[in-house]
Amino acid sequence: MGTAIGLVAGHFGRAADVTLMRVTDSFFAFPELIAAVTIAGVLGPSTTNMVLALILVGWMKFTRLVRSLSVDLAHRDFVVQARLNGLPSYRILWRHILPNIGPSLLVLWTNAWSRTILSISGLSFLGFGVQPPNAEWGAMLLDGKAYMQTAPFLMIFPGLAILVAVLSINLTGDRLRDLLGSNGVAAD
Repeated sequence: MGTAIGLVAGHFGRAADVTLMRVTDSFFAFPELIAAVTIAGVLGPSTTNMVLALILVGWMKFTRLVRSLSVDLAHRDFVVQARLNGLPSYRILWRHILPNIGPSLLVLWTNAWSRTILSISGLSFLGFGVQPPNAEWGAMLLDGKAYMQTAPFLMIFPGLAILVAVLSINLTGDRLRDLLGSNGVAAD
């Protein structure tokens, strides 16, 4: 969702850019987790509502990144040449812009993935996410809270699973960033 909005904002002129970026900025005004808790609370506790809440609060970073990279790429020689050759906008976006912003999107995606794991666990721990009988680390932490004094391993192991998953995804993202270069945008 954020990628599509960012492409439209960065490629289709000033009016689209200003309008879409103002909407994006207005979504940035609310803290992510508080907005997700509010949305999930209004919609009710379920996996579907939790996913919808996380989508509604997580697309803005992708929009900003894609928009800024598309604006930068729009002035590169290979994009100007494609435009002069009469290629339609959708082909320019698909064949020239997207492949060049892909590495940066991949790095941002790994970061968003680890934050999503933390958000899902947090929402489930608060009772707004995955509901029993489905298993989820945050829900396991909530269930183990009642037995913290007598059986601390009920909280230790789900917490360690969250830690290992988030840490390994973040390290993978750092490694991808190093392999793909600092900004991921290919040169002319």
